[in-house]
Amino acid sequence: MTNRKKGLIGGVVLVIAIVIMITITYATFSKTLSINGVGVVRKQNWDVHLDDESLQLTPSGSAVVTVPSVSGTTIGNYTATFKSPGDAAVIGFEVKNTGTFKAVVSSVTIPTPIVTGSGSNKAQDEANVLAKLTYTLKNENGTPVAVGQEIPANGGVQHMVLELKYNNFDNPDLLPVNDVQITNLAVTVTYQEAN
Repeated sequence: MTNRKKGLIGGVVLVIAIVIMITITYATFSKTLSINGVGVVRKQNWDVHLDDESLQLTPSGSAVVTVPSVSGTTIGNYTATFKSPGDAAVIGFEVKNTGTFKAVVSSVTIPTPIVTGSGSNKAQDEANVLAKLTYTLKNENGTPVAVGQEIPANGGVQHMVLELKYNNFDNPDLLPVNDVQITNLAVTVTYQEAN
């Protein structure tokens, strides 16, 4: 074997030895880290509803008001009959949040009542009655229910009062000649999760 071949073989052996030494040295200084854990998603629910036991019906004046039905998220089937100016139908109730998320009012819709008269004085009766009607949804303290109001989670309560009122006036010429029906009283309040 020539010196050249011996030198070449020696160089290859040297390179292999160096690579093995680097690998052993690297393996000597390496570490493996392990990260372990467990996650839990707690029970949650969204439950904003009307409290049927909180319903309070307070007619004023000579108004006759039927007791409305309450079911989950609906108050319905109430009628109000007004016999003279100043009469009002007042319905108090509570909205409860028994869910695990704070709720906030995201929209409130209070429609303008529609009045429908009959007979020869139909148009005038409608105009006179509509001018004297107010329809409001307020908080217990008298302020209007508004977007942004919050109800805390886990049993929070918002007290509300719905009022349909045939307001007082002094001119007997404005009294309706015939009965006037009042419709379009579907108030809606929408809640969403508060941030």
